[in-house]
Amino acid sequence: MTAPNPPEENDAGLAAARQTALRNWQQSLVEGPAVTALDNVESAEEEAVEDQEHLACNLCYRPFLPGELTVASNERFNWANAIVVCPECLTELKLEMRAKSSKPDLVLGLVWAVIGFFLMAGPFCLAIWTVKSDSNHNFWQWIGCYFAFVAGVVIGRLVRFGVGKRHSLEQQLIAIFFTLAFIATTAYVGFLADNNNFQDLVQKTTEHHVNLIDFWIFITARLWPAVSTFPQDSILMHIGVDVGVVLGLVAAYLSSEGARIYTRPFVR
Repeated sequence: MTAPNPPEENDAGLAAARQTALRNWQQSLVEGPAVTALDNVESAEEEAVEDQEHLACNLCYRPFLPGELTVASNERFNWANAIVVCPECLTELKLEMRAKSSKPDLVLGLVWAVIGFFLMAGPFCLAIWTVKSDSNHNFWQWIGCYFAFVAGVVIGRLVRFGVGKRHSLEQQLIAIFFTLAFIATTAYVGFLADNNNFQDLVQKTTEHHVNLIDFWIFITARLWPAVSTFPQDSILMHIGVDVGVVLGLVAAYLSSEGARIYTRPFVR
C-alpha cells in the first residue's frame, strides 16, 4: 500500500498546476482571439462564396455567379426582351451578328429597296405636282430634300429586313443609293412642275402639256447649284437642301445597318 504524499507536496503540486493553467489562459487572451477572429473572417468569406446563388445562362443553361453574367439586347433602348448570357455565349452572339450578308440576301435587300423607293417617291412626287402653282413653290420643289431623312429611314429599314437583319457594307450602300435616287427624283419632279407651271402662265392656255427636261441639264443647271452655292436671296433654301440631303444619307446608312448586340452588366 502506497503511503500518502505529505501535505506540503500536495500543496506545491496544486499551486504549480494552477500557475500553469493561469499562464495558458493569459496566453489565450493575448494570442487566441486574433487568430480565431481571422479564421472566422476567412471562414465566413468562404461560406459566403459557397452560399452565393448561381444563375443559369439563358443560352447554354450552365450555372455562373451573377458577376460573370452580362445582359444582352439587340435594341439600344429596349431591354424588355434582353437575355442574360455568359462570356462564351456573348462572344458567339457577337460573331453571329457580324455574319456577312450573302448574295441572295443582297438581292432581296435590293428588291425591298426598290419597293421602299416607290413607296416614298410616289406620294412625294404626287404632292409636288399637285401643288406646283403654290406661291411657296421653292418649298414644294425641294420638299424631297428637306424630308430625305424619312425616306432614308424607310428605305434603310426595308433593306435591313430584306437581308435578314444581317450586316454588310453593300446593303448600306444600296440604301444610300436609293435614298439619293429618291432625292434626285423628287427634285426633278419639282423642277418639271415649276417649268410647266411657268409655261402655262406664259402660254395662258387651258391645255396643259408636260415638257420633259433632259436629266443631265437638271443635274448641272438645277440640282448641283442648289447644293453647292448659297446666294443671298435663297440662302435658307440652299442650306435646307444640304442639311436634308446629309441627314437622309446618314439615316439610310444607320437604319440599314445589321442587327447589333448592346450589353450592360447584370445587376440583381
